[in-house]
Amino acid sequence: EGQLLEAWTAGDWSGLHEKDRAILDRCREVLDTVVPAGGSEYDRELAVHDWMVEWASYDSNTLSLLPDFREDPDNGNPYGLLVNGRGICSGYTSTFQLFMDLLGIECITVEGTAYGGSEAHAWNQVRLDGEWYCVDVTWDDPVASFPVPDWMAHSYFNVTGDYMRRTDHQWDESAVPEATGTAYAWRR
Repeated sequence: EGQLLEAWTAGDWSGLHEKDRAILDRCREVLDTVVPAGGSEYDRELAVHDWMVEWASYDSNTLSLLPDFREDPDNGNPYGLLVNGRGICSGYTSTFQLFMDLLGIECITVEGTAYGGSEAHAWNQVRLDGEWYCVDVTWDDPVASFPVPDWMAHSYFNVTGDYMRRTDHQWDESAVPEATGTAYAWRR
């Protein structure tokens, strides 16, 4: 990701591989058309989150049990989400992390588990006005056969660590700051 940030800052993408140029092209498009230029950090964070939920789909093909199944090699990185519109949790978290880095919003990626500790999972934490919040874009974009209501698409947007613990997220709590912020929680 450092190479992408360097190219972004320099405004010169000529030294990047084709996929990396495609990632930055899509980021530029989103930041120019979706994210409010003069908006607060919260406004910009929310715009990115909502665009990701609208644009991308969880790659449920990874759950396939077919013998000839081949997993999409890009579903865990920003290319898969930004260009192909599909990702798994690492694709969602790395894409959100990249957007926050490009916007200069302090953000970290949390590696942990879900489903009682039986499955690897990841999400992000952002720092707004000195307080940490958890953001799980993957779980805000459920695989559903119905239009996801607004409240459901924001169930894991700027929530506390306590909320994450109560909703089946486990992680090494000593490795990341405790998310206690509530001022920028999503409200209808």
